[in-house]
Amino acid sequence: MNIIVVTTDQDKKVRALGHEIADCVRAQCVSPESFDENAVYDLVVIGFSCRGKAKKKADAFVQKLDRAHVHNVALFSAFCFSNKLMAHVIDTCKACDLPLMREQYICKIKPFAKCLPAGVVDTARSYITDMVTVCRDYY
Repeated sequence: MNIIVVTTDQDKKVRALGHEIADCVRAQCVSPESFDENAVYDLVVIGFSCRGKAKKKADAFVQKLDRAHVHNVALFSAFCFSNKLMAHVIDTCKACDLPLMREQYICKIKPFAKCLPAGVVDTARSYITDMVTVCRDYY
């Protein structure tokens, strides 16, 4: 399977979580600028935080995806106070007619936490393992 993890913002915790997810399924974690739009992916995992300019960057990345090159899309998000961006990205995926997986991973991380809580990493690994299994066995 060709899997890639893309983190759409520079939040250190989201990038660390993206790398943990990528390591779990032996994939790459890249920025939107490093994403190869012409390659065909069985699963694109998009991660973002709900701070700063994340909405514009997530929108811009999702809108440039092509259904002919992306077979499945999974989302993960880290938030501090509100997670309205996840609903917005889901709506953007639907508007772009992307094959969005039913489940998304959302975690709350305190703004001044120095590292990712162990429970967040373990749950993210479980989530991505499930999404890969669904893609491999059902799609």
